[in-house]
Amino acid sequence: MTLESLSLKNLLSLCRQAEKMCLRRFDKIRERSDPDDEPLHELLGDLAAEERNHLAAIEEYEARAPGEAAAGLDPDGAECLLRGRLPSLSRGFGEGLLDRDLALFFAESLEEEAARFYRAVMEHAGDGESRSFFLNMSERDRCSLDHLRRVVLNG
Repeated sequence: MTLESLSLKNLLSLCRQAEKMCLRRFDKIRERSDPDDEPLHELLGDLAAEERNHLAAIEEYEARAPGEAAAGLDPDGAECLLRGRLPSLSRGFGEGLLDRDLALFFAESLEEEAARFYRAVMEHAGDGESRSFFLNMSERDRCSLDHLRRVVLNG
Protein backbone atom coordinates (compact mmCIF):
# COMPACT_ATOMS: atom_id res chain seq x y z
CA MET A 1 0.00 0.00 0.00
CA THR A 2 1.29 3.45 -0.92
CA LEU A 3 -0.07 6.95 -0.45
CA GLU A 4 -0.38 7.48 -4.19
CA SER A 5 -2.65 4.45 -4.53
CA LEU A 6 -5.24 5.77 -2.05
CA SER A 7 -8.42 7.73 -2.74
CA LEU A 8 -9.17 10.90 -0.78
CA LYS A 9 -11.51 9.00 1.54
CA ASN A 10 -8.83 6.39 2.15
CA LEU A 11 -6.21 9.09 2.77
CA LEU A 12 -8.54 10.64 5.34
CA SER A 13 -9.17 7.25 6.93
CA LEU A 14 -5.41 6.71 7.12
CA CYS A 15 -4.96 10.15 8.69
CA ARG A 16 -7.67 9.41 11.24
CA GLN A 17 -5.84 6.22 12.17
CA ALA A 18 -2.53 8.14 12.39
CA GLU A 19 -4.06 10.69 14.75
CA LYS A 20 -5.41 7.96 17.00
CA MET A 21 -1.98 6.32 17.11
CA CYS A 22 -0.29 9.66 17.86
CA LEU A 23 -2.80 10.43 20.58
CA ARG A 24 -2.15 7.06 22.23
CA ARG A 25 1.59 7.72 21.98
CA PHE A 26 1.34 11.13 23.67
CA ASP A 27 -0.78 9.56 26.41
CA LYS A 28 1.88 6.83 26.87
CA ILE A 29 4.68 9.40 27.04
CA ARG A 30 2.71 11.27 29.67
CA GLU A 31 2.03 8.06 31.65
CA ARG A 32 5.72 7.14 31.64
CA SER A 33 6.96 10.64 32.50
CA ASP A 34 8.07 11.72 35.93
CA PRO A 35 4.81 12.31 37.83
CA ASP A 36 6.45 15.08 39.88
CA ASP A 37 7.18 17.15 36.75
CA GLU A 38 3.84 18.95 36.57
CA PRO A 39 4.85 21.41 33.81
CA LEU A 40 5.90 18.47 31.61
CA HIS A 41 2.61 16.68 32.28
CA GLU A 42 0.72 19.85 31.42
CA LEU A 43 2.66 20.25 28.16
CA LEU A 44 2.07 16.62 27.19
CA GLY A 45 -1.61 17.02 28.06
CA ASP A 46 -1.74 20.05 25.75
CA LEU A 47 -0.16 18.01 22.96
CA ALA A 48 -2.70 15.24 23.46
CA ALA A 49 -5.51 17.82 23.37
CA GLU A 50 -4.12 19.16 20.10
CA GLU A 51 -4.16 15.63 18.69
CA ARG A 52 -7.82 15.37 19.67
CA ASN A 53 -8.45 18.62 17.79
CA HIS A 54 -6.63 17.22 14.74
CA LEU A 55 -8.71 14.07 14.95
CA ALA A 56 -11.94 16.08 15.12
CA ALA A 57 -10.86 18.17 12.11
CA ILE A 58 -10.13 15.05 10.09
CA GLU A 59 -13.46 13.45 11.03
CA GLU A 60 -15.30 16.64 10.09
CA TYR A 61 -13.52 16.92 6.74
CA GLU A 62 -14.00 13.20 6.11
CA ALA A 63 -17.77 13.54 6.66
CA ARG A 64 -18.10 16.21 3.97
CA ALA A 65 -15.40 15.05 1.55
CA PRO A 66 -16.62 13.93 -1.86
CA GLY A 67 -16.41 10.32 -2.90
CA GLU A 68 -17.33 6.91 -1.67
CA ALA A 69 -16.82 5.77 1.88
CA ALA A 70 -13.34 4.47 2.55
CA ALA A 71 -13.18 0.94 1.22
CA GLY A 72 -10.33 -1.40 0.64
CA LEU A 73 -8.04 0.09 3.26
CA ASP A 74 -6.33 -2.98 4.68
CA PRO A 75 -5.87 -2.35 8.44
CA ASP A 76 -2.55 -4.22 8.60
CA GLY A 77 -1.27 -2.46 5.49
CA ALA A 78 -2.36 0.90 6.86
CA GLU A 79 -0.63 0.29 10.17
CA CYS A 80 2.53 -0.84 8.40
CA LEU A 81 2.49 2.26 6.20
CA LEU A 82 1.94 4.52 9.22
CA ARG A 83 4.70 2.91 11.26
CA GLY A 84 7.03 3.43 8.30
CA ARG A 85 6.07 7.10 8.07
CA LEU A 86 5.92 7.63 11.86
CA PRO A 87 8.80 5.45 13.13
CA SER A 88 8.80 6.96 16.61
CA LEU A 89 5.50 5.13 17.23
CA SER A 90 7.53 1.92 17.38
CA ARG A 91 10.39 3.13 19.59
CA GLY A 92 10.51 1.71 23.07
CA PHE A 93 10.89 3.94 26.11
CA GLY A 94 13.31 1.74 28.01
CA GLU A 95 13.02 1.02 31.71
CA GLY A 96 11.70 3.29 34.41
CA LEU A 97 10.27 6.76 34.20
CA LEU A 98 11.06 9.14 31.37
CA ASP A 99 12.89 12.24 32.46
CA ARG A 100 11.99 15.60 30.91
CA ASP A 101 14.63 15.42 28.16
CA LEU A 102 13.57 11.97 26.97
CA ALA A 103 9.87 12.75 27.12
CA LEU A 104 10.40 15.91 25.09
CA PHE A 105 12.60 14.03 22.62
CA PHE A 106 9.86 11.47 22.00
CA ALA A 107 7.20 14.18 21.69
CA GLU A 108 9.36 16.28 19.36
CA SER A 109 10.16 13.28 17.16
CA LEU A 110 6.49 12.44 16.81
CA GLU A 111 5.49 16.01 15.93
CA GLU A 112 8.24 16.25 13.31
CA GLU A 113 7.24 12.95 11.71
CA ALA A 114 3.56 13.92 11.72
CA ALA A 115 4.32 17.22 9.97
CA ARG A 116 6.27 15.34 7.27
CA PHE A 117 3.51 12.73 6.99
CA TYR A 118 0.83 15.34 6.30
CA ARG A 119 3.08 17.06 3.78
CA ALA A 120 3.47 13.71 1.97
CA VAL A 121 -0.30 13.10 2.09
CA MET A 122 -0.85 16.59 0.68
CA GLU A 123 1.28 15.72 -2.34
CA HIS A 124 -1.08 12.86 -3.17
CA ALA A 125 -4.38 14.67 -2.58
CA GLY A 126 -6.11 15.33 -5.86
CA ASP A 127 -7.92 18.64 -5.46
CA GLY A 128 -6.88 22.03 -4.14
CA GLU A 129 -9.20 22.00 -1.14
CA SER A 130 -7.84 18.65 0.06
CA ARG A 131 -4.26 19.74 -0.54
CA SER A 132 -4.94 22.87 1.50
CA PHE A 133 -6.48 20.81 4.31
CA PHE A 134 -3.47 18.48 4.55
CA LEU A 135 -1.04 21.40 4.32
CA ASN A 136 -2.89 23.02 7.22
CA MET A 137 -2.56 19.81 9.22
CA SER A 138 1.17 19.74 8.48
CA GLU A 139 1.53 23.37 9.55
CA ARG A 140 -0.34 22.70 12.80
CA ASP A 141 2.15 19.96 13.64
CA ARG A 142 5.03 22.21 12.59
CA CYS A 143 3.75 24.93 14.98
CA SER A 144 3.56 22.38 17.82
CA LEU A 145 7.09 21.27 16.97
CA ASP A 146 8.35 24.87 17.04
CA HIS A 147 6.66 25.35 20.41
CA LEU A 148 8.29 22.19 21.78
CA ARG A 149 11.69 23.32 20.56
CA ARG A 150 11.25 26.69 22.26
CA VAL A 151 10.32 24.88 25.50
CA VAL A 152 13.43 22.72 25.25
CA LEU A 153 15.70 25.69 24.57
CA ASN A 154 14.18 27.79 27.35
CA GLY A 155 13.80 24.92 29.83
